Amino acid sequence: MGSIYRPTYKDRQGIERESAIWWIQYYSHGRKIRESADTADYGEAKEYLKKQEGEAVKCRRVSMSVERKALFSELAQLVEDDYQLNGRSTVFIELLNGLHVLPYFGKMKAVRITEPDVDRYILHRKDEGASNASINRELCAIRRAYSLGIQKRIDG
Repeated sequence: MGSIYRPTYKDRQGIERESAIWWIQYYSHGRKIRESADTADYGEAKEYLKKQEGEAVKCRRVSMSVERKALFSELAQLVEDDYQLNGRSTVFIELLNGLHVLPYFGKMKAVRITEPDVDRYILHRKDEGASNASINRELCAIRRAYSLGIQKRIDG
């Protein structure tokens, strides 16, 4: 079982203060993992801790550096680069990312995109009149972005 805490630090005057942001601590495969929950709300930090513990049990944990820094737009760029490296036409991916995926997910931290976010994206695209085939291609590109991010160990 993990814990939620606020770390203390000394300010410039030497006064000890408590961080406004909650941090979480838990164990994964015998290793202690500490990371920022990136929120000042205790309830959100508690939910994030539950999610991270669940992911650790499922062995689906993305590296901490990706969680802390990488935006989805950086992962999407990996897909475009991969298409170029493999000699594929990048027009499709550039259109896909530029018109639909990046405007929706681009500025979000990659680790913070959840299944409900993807479900809302699907509903959003259906409301725009997109076909199921188009949505499936977009979801494949999103999945490929995450796969490449894990393979290349993006530090962000």
